[in-house]
Amino acid sequence: MSDVVTECLEAGCPAIQLRDKEASASELHRQALELRELTRSRGALLFINDRLDVALAVGADGVHLGPDDIPVDAVRRHVGHHFLIGYSTDDPQLGLPRRGRCLRNELEAGTRGGGSGSGQGG
Repeated sequence: MSDVVTECLEAGCPAIQLRDKEASASELHRQALELRELTRSRGALLFINDRLDVALAVGADGVHLGPDDIPVDAVRRHVGHHFLIGYSTDDPQLGLPRRGRCLRNELEAGTRGGGSGSGQGG
């Protein structure tokens, strides 16, 4: 995985999202530490999919949540405004109330990083 991520970063990718729904917590943590080194050394953002605990443990820039994950409001209360939160939903009406707490930060990240990202994992 690190070879693919390195190629993306060398090509100018401003953000990487780690997504591995099959990995144990310890395996995901190991992967995230590896990616954190790569992204930090190249000035890119690192997002962890679904797992706030892993994102905080490795010093990721943010987390990406879905409707079955911890609510955005609960996360926002416990992390600083520098911590970026992405949110996915199939229902646009569910996403609208989160706009001020979540989307604003994603747009700021997009402005800083060109709005591109790479999801890696299964």
